[in-house]
Amino acid sequence: MDFDFDLDWPSLGWVVRAGGRDAYCAFKLQQTGTQESPRYQLIRYPVVGGQPDEKQHIEVDITGDYRQAGRNRISVRIRGNRVATFRNGRSVAFWTDKVLGKGGIGFWSDNG
Repeated sequence: MDFDFDLDWPSLGWVVRAGGRDAYCAFKLQQTGTQESPRYQLIRYPVVGGQPDEKQHIEVDITGDYRQAGRNRISVRIRGNRVATFRNGRSVAFWTDKVLGKGGIGFWSDNG
């Protein structure tokens, strides 16, 4: 799955391996710094039986020409139990999913 987003948005969320409302792997790219000095994190956690598991946080570098006129492309690649996330063609994160075997993919929004 590929999609574009604008860095002016405070966050963007998506899910993979969604088997319903109670089973999915959530991803959220969230701004953590100030507007003048933005920083970003990729937050990832599985939800099984409606209960979220421990959240993993990865700092995402968005500096210099890496911030391309505000627009950026996120690419999510799933092969077997491996989930890889890229921003503008550069690897951001890689996980091996040992809990959720299959499911859909789509956009998502949490309460935060």
